[in-house]
Amino acid sequence: MTRHMVSRLRQLNATLLVQCAQLPSAVQATSDAQAAQGALAQAELDTEIEILFEDGAAG
Repeated sequence: MTRHMVSRLRQLNATLLVQCAQLPSAVQATSDAQAAQGALAQAELDTEIEILFEDGAAG
């Protein structure tokens, strides 16, 4: 291997190490976002159901 190839491999390895270190926080952020979306969807559904019951009681 040439010096350039060794240097490039070291550079790529360093990049991979940094990216792998960031994975847990990225996974947690994704999980948090999915939980927030689920909570929002549930709140919207609850509101729709409440409106239907109010409309039914009024009609």
